[in-house]
Amino acid sequence: MATPSFQSPRAGWCSQCGAKLDGRSNFCVGCGKPIALTSSSVLTPSPHHVAARGFAQTFGVHPAVAFLTIIVDLMMNFGTAATLGALWVATIPVGLVLGTIAYLAQKKWYGDDNESAFIKALIVALLTAIPAPVSPVLIPSGIVGFFRRKKT
Repeated sequence: MATPSFQSPRAGWCSQCGAKLDGRSNFCVGCGKPIALTSSSVLTPSPHHVAARGFAQTFGVHPAVAFLTIIVDLMMNFGTAATLGALWVATIPVGLVLGTIAYLAQKKWYGDDNESAFIKALIVALLTAIPAPVSPVLIPSGIVGFFRRKKT
């Protein structure tokens, strides 16, 4: 007679952020949500867990990230215009620093996973490094991020 293998009731996927649960922790490694011992808090593995995150989580950025990006970009564009284009070289390292800040803020404040935060940070860095205003791009993302509903 084969002995049944024990599977922790905490193994599976987090019901809040979709992160894979290892079964050894009482908290989700992605969002920190306490994991109950009941199976109602654990989702079955789904390759489409990102689709369930919602429009605001997928496309939004934290309002502080959007505001900081707009301010830094305006400062860089003003400097580039004032120096007749000589300051455009400085937009690349400034964009990289701003992208790093955006990555960390998206993970900590907005609850993005590593991949989503990295993609959004690359977009912020690229848009900042290009010597053109980003206000028309980031203002809608910041507004979407502002109205994102928190799950309890």
